[in-house]
Amino acid sequence: MRQYSLKKTFLLSTVMASIITLLTGIGLFSIIFKNTLHKTMENRFDTIQKRFTDEITQDLLIGSFAQIKLRCESYITDPTIITIKVQDDQGHVICNHKRPYTNSDELAQRSSNVYFDDAHTEAAGEVTLLYTYQVVDNIFYQSLWLLFIPFVILFFIQLFLGQTISYKLVQSIEFLSQKIKSANLKELMNLDRQKANTSIAELDLLYNKIQELAHQTYEYQQDLLSQAKQQTTVQVAKQVAHDIRSPLSALNVIMNQLGELPESKRVFLRNAIQRIDDIANELSSRTLEPQSTESTPDSIMPAQSVQLLTTLVESIISEKRIQYRPRIGLNIQLEKSKNSYGLFSLIDPLKFKRVLSNLIDNSVEAIPDKGDVVVQISKQDDKVSLLIKDTGEGIPSDILPTLMAKGKSWNKQSGNGLGLYDAKNNIEKWHGTINIQSKPAQGTAVTVILPLANPPFWFVPQISLNPDQPIYILDDDLSIHQIWTARLEALGFPDNLIQHYTDPNLLIRDIQKLRTTSAFNPKKALYLIDYEYISLTETGVQVIDTLGIAEQSILVTSRYDEPQVLSLCHKHRIKILPKPMAGFIPIDSSDQNPTELQNKKIVLIDDDALIRTTWNTYGKMAGYSMFVYSTKKEFLAAKDQFDSGTPIYIDFKLKDETGDTVSKELSELGFKNLYLATGYDDLNKNDYPWIVDIVGKMPPFKK
Repeated sequence: MRQYSLKKTFLLSTVMASIITLLTGIGLFSIIFKNTLHKTMENRFDTIQKRFTDEITQDLLIGSFAQIKLRCESYITDPTIITIKVQDDQGHVICNHKRPYTNSDELAQRSSNVYFDDAHTEAAGEVTLLYTYQVVDNIFYQSLWLLFIPFVILFFIQLFLGQTISYKLVQSIEFLSQKIKSANLKELMNLDRQKANTSIAELDLLYNKIQELAHQTYEYQQDLLSQAKQQTTVQVAKQVAHDIRSPLSALNVIMNQLGELPESKRVFLRNAIQRIDDIANELSSRTLEPQSTESTPDSIMPAQSVQLLTTLVESIISEKRIQYRPRIGLNIQLEKSKNSYGLFSLIDPLKFKRVLSNLIDNSVEAIPDKGDVVVQISKQDDKVSLLIKDTGEGIPSDILPTLMAKGKSWNKQSGNGLGLYDAKNNIEKWHGTINIQSKPAQGTAVTVILPLANPPFWFVPQISLNPDQPIYILDDDLSIHQIWTARLEALGFPDNLIQHYTDPNLLIRDIQKLRTTSAFNPKKALYLIDYEYISLTETGVQVIDTLGIAEQSILVTSRYDEPQVLSLCHKHRIKILPKPMAGFIPIDSSDQNPTELQNKKIVLIDDDALIRTTWNTYGKMAGYSMFVYSTKKEFLAAKDQFDSGTPIYIDFKLKDETGDTVSKELSELGFKNLYLATGYDDLNKNDYPWIVDIVGKMPPFKK
């Protein structure tokens, strides 16, 4: 087989490539140029069609056919128009002008209608124009020779460059070949391209490829090591998930045997066990096969469902308070507004808990010593607003915009930059938004907005009561009885209509006795029934079913989200009220006394969020309308809604001033029922004659 020198081979290749480039360039450019001209002419056709139709529309509507003919004669002079034809609504031809053309001409027809009405239901006539592309063809063929000239110039330029490059290539290729032959793997990874004394891009590319191959070999070795480590991690995760199952099973067995444990502790323990179980489930699903951190397959992602956000938030807040209990001076608070009740959203509950848990952890980590983390949940139009704010160190303004990017973290020794990134991705999957605002030395506020979802079938939007309606409350938790009593008393509901039970058997016995009397109608009563009872196997659903009072009953339970409970309630058509929401569900009573409620207003001014929450909770339980403020300024902005006899409790040591000066100022404004609420024991009431008394930090109306 005959061999050619590199120079001749390269020269021949250059000539052939130049010729092909010349012909291909001319061909492609011709096609593009002609298509561009065609599109230009089509736009011109459309413009002429619209303008001509608009000009004759009025003439056609009023029957001015002579004017139409004049316009036709004017337009037929356009070299792109072959035929103009106008017909009225009866098909009569008003004008039909034509110019000669050949069969080889490329033509385009446009037709448009004229209507009597704006709704385009009654046609007044039709306009048809036939156009020719002959003008385009003339321009194209006249320009084709002009296009040939630059491509010929390009051909000779390419030929010259090819010869020049081939000369340099022949000189440099031997040097490069010798280097490649003599190089080992270590030398290949560190080739010095400048020693080749060439600026040819192909040689540089060859150097790059050689080095790339060497690096790929090295990376392949590293990947093998990484995969081995990943397989080890997967095995460890599987083992951890497996090992968690055994103590979880034991905890569940013990949980079912703790019949004497108070319900509040049972609920907390059950939630904690459930969360550990959820984590174990997710850990198992994530280790089915090694996954990248970019995404998780849909097949192992937990399904989204409509969830009651308030109770989810409360469970995480409770968990965090216990987790950070050793942090003296750290307060984690949940603030709910009047519209916090019944806020549902379509989310993944496990991931929502993880997102909120991480956000609270971030706030806690930003507080070096003492401070507050406040979580607020409220309704905003058709959205749910979740605000997590802290009094921590804050975030610099130049760091803030990058925080939610993958791998970005700030002021964390062990942070991997995935917490906020994961939160943003999940919230956006739930069609929500997340926003972070922060100021150094002042704190950070994270706002999560989620869309509201329609409540599930079991949800009770409000309780409607009649003035003479009996109410039967069955619950083994006395604090729930106190909440219902306080709320009903605040509405002026008569005590003799409220019956309290802790034993379901006693309620069943009494209702069955009352049914024997003609004066009692069980269907006119309201039954607030707990689901589970200490040391009893009978459930609230069974009580309701035994008495046949499903339509008049509300199951008040902390186990509202368990599939078994939901299935039973769906089967018996029983409504459910989550027990944590008992103090917040709206109650509508026609026997409500506005004057009495107005007289039960109580004001607290205290800069301690925990104290404000405590007073607010106990005040509502006692039936008072609580108004809590952190500063005197906040109270003065709302003072007009309170009369002079409203009880006002003031902390002695506020942030910027003392309670004695604030109480004296309020006394001068006409308020007479003033108290100092303080933990100091050495204060003497006689030193402050304008106050009624000095009380402790605990609410004086606590029951």
